[in-house]
Amino acid sequence: TFHRPTLPEPLRGKRVRAVACGRRFTAVLTEAMTGLGADLRPYVNNASLSDVLLRLPDAEPLFAHRIILSVRCGRLREELAALPGSSAGASVDCDCSFVGVGREALLAVLTFLYTDLLE
Repeated sequence: TFHRPTLPEPLRGKRVRAVACGRRFTAVLTEAMTGLGADLRPYVNNASLSDVLLRLPDAEPLFAHRIILSVRCGRLREELAALPGSSAGASVDCDCSFVGVGREALLAVLTFLYTDLLE
């Protein structure tokens, strides 16, 4: 059976700088998350100031911020620019057609776009 990989709790919120693997032990060099990523972390999937609603089939929508998505991902920038009303600066609903991508996976991508961390 396949088990979903999980991030060990002591590594959450830390940026991994290096990993060294041996036969018996693994060493991980980390640093605490600081700066812009730490400041943006509370806004991942947060309705506060959001202007994009990412809708997935059969799942609750995700809240996002157009400026973050546009700066961090060229593909999303193109998708957002093509939406009706996007040039007016109004909030937009984005019915995502990410084939085979579930809400949890899209949330992980959003977290990475906002923070540079995989959680």
